[in-house]
Amino acid sequence: MAQQWDVESIAGETALQTRINELRDAGTGVEKIIFNTNTNKYVIMFLGPVPETLNYYSYGATRHQIVSDISILSGDLTFIDVDDQGGNYYDVWGDGNFIYAACRTDGLRSYSVDGSGNLTYIDVDYQGDYYHDVWGDGNFIYVACEGDGLRTYSVDGSGNLTYIDTDDQGGSYSGVWSDGTFVYAACGRDGFRSYSVDGAGNLTYIDTNTQGDDPFNVWGDGNFIYTACRSGGLNSYSVDGSGNLTYIDVDYQGDDDYARVWGDGHLIYVACRDDGIRTYSSDGSGNLTFIGDGGAGQVALSVWGDGNFIYAACELDGLRSYSVS
Repeated sequence: MAQQWDVESIAGETALQTRINELRDAGTGVEKIIFNTNTNKYVIMFLGPVPETLNYYSYGATRHQIVSDISILSGDLTFIDVDDQGGNYYDVWGDGNFIYAACRTDGLRSYSVDGSGNLTYIDVDYQGDYYHDVWGDGNFIYVACEGDGLRTYSVDGSGNLTYIDTDDQGGSYSGVWSDGTFVYAACGRDGFRSYSVDGAGNLTYIDTNTQGDDPFNVWGDGNFIYTACRSGGLNSYSVDGSGNLTYIDVDYQGDDDYARVWGDGHLIYVACRDDGIRTYSSDGSGNLTFIGDGGAGQVALSVWGDGNFIYAACELDGLRSYSVS
């Protein structure tokens, strides 16, 4: 379990450390302390259940009396809200202000979310074809639109979407990611592509690399770009200052569908359908080393992590969490 401190309620680091020490002395099994920069809160992770009475040195009260400014997080999911405007919701991404959903034949939708997690539908734009994958870089929103290419949108302060541009070099655009300098698109049998985007959101095609076999999804770690290539494994690329792509390496661990790729800055994780989540390292040259896998048979379609655990969306088996040593 975990307890989460509102940092504003603690008078500096000394007071925070005093509380942490008291927790340890109370025998609560503190495992680690993390500062969440997204919420500006300290998260205290426990090895086991947090006792109802902590028996603090100076407080001598129940947990809830002592820490009225602390919320208890068990790690269990609690359903909050749903909004369904129709169609097939296929991918989701958020920029800290709004949530965006790629909705296949219904286009790109935007939502706001309040402090309780309740969703409010704002806007939709549909320019045709299948909206498959969505990502943003803080300036624009990008959508991979299968047979119609790569699209860009702007979003105003109210969450309203404005379509800007499309570039289609052919093939099936299934994945998109941006590093803030260039935009990358996984385009199936037609390879892996790079684009630049100007200050108005207009796209310029730069390069295609076809050495990877059937790129389906793309992600980068600031050093290299990685593609999950269905029956072609995990591939790595470098990109120069002009956006030109150089193929580096591939690792394929068997006859499976490499569907999604994500990394935590240390390791790279790939959702591999029937073989679960595969873990890789990448050296300073972008060469890949397979480490291991977990959750075989769970039909893993997507993977992501929050710095503490790794999560897999497993088509017929729900959402699963993993630790990594």
